[in-house]
Amino acid sequence: AKGNLRTQAINELIDQTLAWQMAKKANIRVDDKTLNQIIADVAQRNHLSSAALLEKVKASGMSPQQYREQLRRNVTVARFLQQQFAAQVH
Repeated sequence: AKGNLRTQAINELIDQTLAWQMAKKANIRVDDKTLNQIIADVAQRNHLSSAALLEKVKASGMSPQQYREQLRRNVTVARFLQQQFAAQVH
């Protein structure tokens, strides 16, 4: 089972990387203003200020810049997948 979990994790990473590359090719971007709003929304849902959220991020061992870039990638990929799904439905 351990090997299977490792294989699943590797496959997930590959899928995420491919989706990110495809989203970039499709010219899907998340600008800083949008990213700041998403961070503010995440903070609000957790009853924190944006600054307090980023402090928690730092305490977890990730720099605020790493968090922003990871979030940017996740949102970019999510938008790409939404776009792909919408195209298939129509």
